[in-house]
Amino acid sequence: GMSAETRERVFEPFFTTKERGKGTGMGLATVYGIVKQHAGFIQVYSELGQGSLFRVYFPALAEGGAARRASEPEIVPGPEELRGSEIILFAEDHDSIREMVRQALMSLGYRVLAASDGQQALSLCEDEIPALAVLDIVMPRLGGPATAAQLLQRYPQIPILFTSGYSENSGALDVQIPSSHYLQKPYSPTALGRTIRGILGEAKSSRPV
Repeated sequence: GMSAETRERVFEPFFTTKERGKGTGMGLATVYGIVKQHAGFIQVYSELGQGSLFRVYFPALAEGGAARRASEPEIVPGPEELRGSEIILFAEDHDSIREMVRQALMSLGYRVLAASDGQQALSLCEDEIPALAVLDIVMPRLGGPATAAQLLQRYPQIPILFTSGYSENSGALDVQIPSSHYLQKPYSPTALGRTIRGILGEAKSSRPV
């Protein structure tokens, strides 16, 4: 696994963790370039002592359709049943994951308040009420459960969706934050969109008429 500092630099052309004279670069700049040329992106999840996961996404191409040029990226709207217009608060300290999710949710019609940690998430929703908070469990400065607790003090009815790369992190969530939801990493944009719509639909149906 990698530290946060290493993880954020792995795609730099000359960045290396090797000693001087033992080689230069990690080779991932080449991978990054190839993926970007094909209008894709890479999701990186890594924690020291746990391991690393690289997930590569490419745009789908309908059978018989003409491939668009990679220099003209396009965000393709998702299925109609996954679309929404609500405000989503999303807190994730991994830059690549945060940007991937932000773009995916915007393509589905949502307005996204994207934060790199819990403290920033709380600041972003001081003047507006999110319909849902999607929080990574482990974040610097303020983690997901602590962030959720403060959000619920402000907005008692806000649904909470926690995410994590390790299932053991979900064990005590029901005790800490009752009625919260959990989505295991890595997840696809479609899986996230389906989960969000399910939670929002459940929250809407439970409100008093």
